[in-house]
Amino acid sequence: MSLDYVKFSSGFEKFMPKEYRDMVEHGPFGKKVSVSQMGSFKEVLEEHPMCAGCAMTLFIRLAMIAFPNPEDTITVGTAGCGRLAISQAAIPFVYGNYGDQNGVASGLSRGLRLRFGDKPKDVVVMAGDGGTADIGFQQVLHSWFRKERFTTIMLDNEVYGNTGGQESGLMQKGFVAKMAPVGKLFDKVRLPEIARESGCHYVVNCTVSKPSL
Repeated sequence: MSLDYVKFSSGFEKFMPKEYRDMVEHGPFGKKVSVSQMGSFKEVLEEHPMCAGCAMTLFIRLAMIAFPNPEDTITVGTAGCGRLAISQAAIPFVYGNYGDQNGVASGLSRGLRLRFGDKPKDVVVMAGDGGTADIGFQQVLHSWFRKERFTTIMLDNEVYGNTGGQESGLMQKGFVAKMAPVGKLFDKVRLPEIARESGCHYVVNCTVSKPSL
């Protein structure tokens, strides 16, 4: 959990795989990089087993480029397609049970502050809309009420993507899915507004497909 975490032990550089050497020598560790520099450095997420063309992979990749201190970051996730990519990144990953990611992150964040004091150790939750706004909503909401010191990133694809296409709370009203054949009957849960009312320090809604939302 420091820049030394990714460095080679003396004398072992030549025995390391090329991918690892490239990450240590040309990755974002100890640097300030931005999305505008994509393609100019070795990213912490480049290979993954997700479906070709999956937009969620791009969202995860862009989010990880924006991490200010990837060498001092731990991600926490839950069941869902996204963890297939998140777990392949060159930063530590904790895979919780379905829906408990914000509870796990709460304990992890508090423990890191006890261990390292004021030295920044970032905890970032990355989970889908099902794990965040449906099944995991209780723990998400109470972590916000308690002002826990970590970041929650919800990857909203508006459906339970890897279990057959069930309706999620974030699905648009009226949308027909494989396992929601009559269409969703209620409005999309307005999670950014709920986060603001819960007292979150910073709330942002990013989208590339529906800029009016």
